[in-house]
Amino acid sequence: MRPLSPQRTLCVLVAALALAATPAFADVTLHAHYTLVSGDTVTRANYFSSHRTRMTAPDGREYLYDARKKRVAIVDHDLQAYWEGPVAQADSIVDSLNAMRYHEVMANVTDEKRAAWMQLVASINDSIRVTKGWQDRLIADYHCTLVTVTAGPRMQNNRWMAAALSVPKYSAELERVVLASVPDVLGRAFAKMVIGASAEVSGLTLAADATYETLSSSGHYAWETYWVESSSKIPDSAWTIPEGYRRLQWSDARKAKRR
Repeated sequence: MRPLSPQRTLCVLVAALALAATPAFADVTLHAHYTLVSGDTVTRANYFSSHRTRMTAPDGREYLYDARKKRVAIVDHDLQAYWEGPVAQADSIVDSLNAMRYHEVMANVTDEKRAAWMQLVASINDSIRVTKGWQDRLIADYHCTLVTVTAGPRMQNNRWMAAALSVPKYSAELERVVLASVPDVLGRAFAKMVIGASAEVSGLTLAADATYETLSSSGHYAWETYWVESSSKIPDSAWTIPEGYRRLQWSDARKAKRR
């Protein structure tokens, strides 16, 4: 798995945004179209069962999580490679694999600029706003309500939530992995706030888009569901890694971090 480029810094926000809970759960499959942060477009399915989930991130990576076994797989389709192991280790793996890009971003940052960044990050807490329920639309035959999260003029995330659909809440367990995937300091602060805001909203996200300007990049991503399956069991094939993909080892992460 290669380190993130500056245009890929908000790589797993979509996964966090889709996680909200109500008491009863059924297998749900979301078939969706994506415009990734790179500008590429893909069509994929996201899966939610009573204890497992598979979700596509805005950079194109996929995350598979098993809540019973507390294990996660991170699939990089660009490299045709993946890592699989305990969720407690996943954030370290992601952080190591992103280390080279982070050091490139920070190499020419002065102490003065670093201090200014810290002040900017601290100010985000005062600028975060969550707006709910002021606009509705129909997506894949489900009534959805718009939820908007903003952090001043720099970042905005719009989510269309379907209250009639619910999935287990895994965001707290995956939060460290989510944040490790965002090497940009400002982007990481915004990601943490979006995760927190998501926990306050019931239902399942069927579409989302975001615009952002972090310390090292700016960009846009979007995705929208075109078909929801909730009446059939998710096939076992949904939880498998694509054939021929190379498995990354701990040694790969250590090498990436030493570079």
